[in-house]
Amino acid sequence: MEPIIKCPDCNLTMEKGFMPDKGRGELRQARWFPGNATFGTCLKLYWFDPKGTRLITSYCCPQCGLLRSYAFLGTN
Repeated sequence: MEPIIKCPDCNLTMEKGFMPDKGRGELRQARWFPGNATFGTCLKLYWFDPKGTRLITSYCCPQCGLLRSYAFLGTN
């Protein structure tokens, strides 16, 4: 069941969407990675798609444009 996300400012139901992530000639849904971003981890993430990541889902308020992003569990 999809969560209903309300705008904290307008109290309207926010619209579900995503922010694409471009790399290596392909367009994908952005992901959340645990830990700190370093040159080594960023270089590794460029080549691999490790487990433990979560797809990022964003919600936008239709009135004020506020964006809220969530990395829900179980969305590898």
